[in-house]
Amino acid sequence: MMDEHKIEENLLKLREQLFVNHELKRELKKSFVRKKRKKWRSYSVIIGIAVATLLITIFQFRFETTIVNASSLKIASAVSFLDIGRGEVGEFAHKDGMLYITSKQHGMVSTNEEKVTEISSEKMDEFDISEDGQTVLYTNDGSIYVYNTESNERKVLIKNTESIRYAHPLWVDKKEFIVTKLEQGEKKLVRIDLDSKGETFITTGEHASYHKDKNILIFERDDKVILRDLKKKTDMVIDTGKQPAVSKDGSYITYIKDTNKIADVWIADTDSETKKQVTFNSMLSSVGVYEYSSPTWSSTNLELYVIKNISGDDDSERIMKISLQEEPPTARETLESYLQALIVRDDDYAKSLMVNPPDYLTYSNPYVVGFTILGSKTEGNSIYMEAEINRTDTATAYYRTSRYEFEMTKGREGYVINNVKEITNTEITTLSPETGKDTGIVTLVEGGTRGDLFSLEDIPNEYMENKKIRISSLVYHPGTQLIVFGLQEMENSNGKNSVALLRYDRNTQRFTLLNKIDMNKDLTIAGLALDASGESLAVNFSTSTKDYVEVYNVKTNRLVQSIDDARIVNWKGKTLMYEKQFNNHIIMNTLEIE
Repeated sequence: MMDEHKIEENLLKLREQLFVNHELKRELKKSFVRKKRKKWRSYSVIIGIAVATLLITIFQFRFETTIVNASSLKIASAVSFLDIGRGEVGEFAHKDGMLYITSKQHGMVSTNEEKVTEISSEKMDEFDISEDGQTVLYTNDGSIYVYNTESNERKVLIKNTESIRYAHPLWVDKKEFIVTKLEQGEKKLVRIDLDSKGETFITTGEHASYHKDKNILIFERDDKVILRDLKKKTDMVIDTGKQPAVSKDGSYITYIKDTNKIADVWIADTDSETKKQVTFNSMLSSVGVYEYSSPTWSSTNLELYVIKNISGDDDSERIMKISLQEEPPTARETLESYLQALIVRDDDYAKSLMVNPPDYLTYSNPYVVGFTILGSKTEGNSIYMEAEINRTDTATAYYRTSRYEFEMTKGREGYVINNVKEITNTEITTLSPETGKDTGIVTLVEGGTRGDLFSLEDIPNEYMENKKIRISSLVYHPGTQLIVFGLQEMENSNGKNSVALLRYDRNTQRFTLLNKIDMNKDLTIAGLALDASGESLAVNFSTSTKDYVEVYNVKTNRLVQSIDDARIVNWKGKTLMYEKQFNNHIIMNTLEIE
């Protein structure tokens, strides 16, 4: 049996998960408005060879001309999509469209950016995967192992000793690999034969990345990124930095570079002609707000994956994907990237898209649950984009819809946001403007006018069994004049608590029940979100042990989809963005609603 105190305790815990800085909220409100053929006859052979040679030359030329300098690449988006969860992350790699991640606590998992799959429970630090994807070469506690993903068999290759440890292994081919050898304080790169275990010294350094076709090794030495031509045995300094990685085609290098104690991700050409910064950290108490590590190239696209966490907070690690392209994003693409960055709280990227970004850009509550880009117009050198942004508050009856005008101007890297102006806003809540306490009365603030719509006393008794109730969350769609809200009943006649979803039509002033759930657990509605049409509703249910999402068609009162171990992120048109939990990892996922 659950009592009112248990429900309120769970609601409190939900809100405590999202720290609210009230002073920051006030500042933000001010600053926000200021991302098999017949054989040829013998006499035709020469002609055929000549034609083939010409074609190869043409295609080779065309391919080479598509490789642009690193400095010419533009950032299409840079948004976090995977919450790694607690645990010390070893490394990750991208092979054939799959991202592989290791941690000492959870072994190895893979993701296709839709789900997370466990590959092995073996504890791994750094690793590399063979071309066929069957053999994992990895280190753990300074020793080297191989793991067969098909047979699940592990084999020790080289054990550590008191004076020798190994790190960062990478395959050369099926018979050899390169690894960092730490011996008596010295870091060396050595090539090891898989069968004989014989070692060949390459050079001093660590954290190597190998490109087979170009026969080059990119590595770190004395805080410098160095490229070694393995055939000529010559070194070239690319830049200051650490943790380098070479792209699949061998044209670019990515690495972490510190500038005045602030770390950022950079890219450079392998011929060292140009360089480019692709993340934009900011200073906080003499250090960067974020820490970046282990940048890795996609095996299929011109994309980077990088681990990102808030400085000093090892439990905040997420994987961010940085998409690069030759052409600059359009104004609409830039605004969409900016708004998506706000939702996942990638403030560094969002700020990089603004001419004069405020010190603080996002806060925990209220938070963005949806946006719609409405249209645009061009005046002079500026493009003015209008967008509607929806915000709610965790487990609280508060919802706000604001329409903004974004002035976009073209810069060197593409469009940037020059100015933001709030045009209109509509707010619906049960909170008192004076005290912030729940009044039980749903109030609408629109065009500067405040008016009461209904109270708990107006709700038909058939939808609740007693008066120990509260409106836990609500959402409003001005276009359809519909309000959808959650009723939290503390305890009913069956000794259970329940939650009810109701719809209120402002035009008819009628209430309609969408669903009612009786539970013997501490069930609450943590949040609601409507799509832009007002037809699809996403509901975030939460208990002390799990979270799940249900999607309803509001017009037909029909349950469309239920998603376990999930939380709402936002609506993007008719697509629901949500976080799906797989053991200790949380990944961004999508659901298309027809």
